[in-house]
Amino acid sequence: MAAADVTTNDIMRVLHRFTAGNRNSKIGANRCRGFMHAAWAFALSAKFNLDAGADVPDFGIAFNVVSPTKGHKAEKAGNRNLTWDELKVVWHTVEDSGMCDQYRQALRFLLATGQRVEEVLGMRRPEIVIDAAGAVWLIPASRRKNGKEHDVPLTEWQRCLLPESGSDLIFGRGGVVPSSVGLRQAVDRIWRQLNIEKFTPRDSRRTWKTLAGDAGLDLEVRNRVQGHAFTDIGSAHCDRHSYAKEKRLAMERWCDRLRQQLDGRSNVVAMAR
Repeated sequence: MAAADVTTNDIMRVLHRFTAGNRNSKIGANRCRGFMHAAWAFALSAKFNLDAGADVPDFGIAFNVVSPTKGHKAEKAGNRNLTWDELKVVWHTVEDSGMCDQYRQALRFLLATGQRVEEVLGMRRPEIVIDAAGAVWLIPASRRKNGKEHDVPLTEWQRCLLPESGSDLIFGRGGVVPSSVGLRQAVDRIWRQLNIEKFTPRDSRRTWKTLAGDAGLDLEVRNRVQGHAFTDIGSAHCDRHSYAKEKRLAMERWCDRLRQQLDGRSNVVAMAR
């Protein structure tokens, strides 16, 4: 349909598909509504945007047909993170759980790095660069949620978690990016098998942020390792420091603590009397 011919009733028919039958994806409906609202808002304002140039078409739209619709009630922010004990048992359980290699390795790498699910599943070998300081995973802006390139320092131990294959797509098979839905279903089987509180692959990011804090990493360096945007004036306009050294030291400290937890060893040295 031409954009000018779409009515609010047409929009509602699309949104109702998300909650039809057993699907009941209220979050999906909210996301779809947001995308469509942004599309019509763009079409309304495009010809008046000085940065758009002179060749922007006139879509013939009088108003945003998505505006009268209302999304589902505010979604609850996630608050689940694994404890050290849960992380340890999950880490070791996946070895003999029947989970396929690509999902098992991806889940461990998620827990070890704290990066986003889609960024890890779409990880490619050319994105890993070795410099004088060590390995760095350069996530391109095109694969980032905020559209900005992000560099993640990797320790030798973290690199050993990556599968050894000749494919550029590290966790993929046949050049296909693994499904985040498939990974979530695999994780569902794990927490049910262990009889622990439900968690999802996305909770690995919150788990890293929480346990890295327990390992002694301050909040700012944790935010930088995870690539959060800093919107204060000082960070956005003045601070041009790369924080590469700080992030690498933080990642090394985190991996030391994680490995101690996984091995069940203590770093406390007994002193002679």
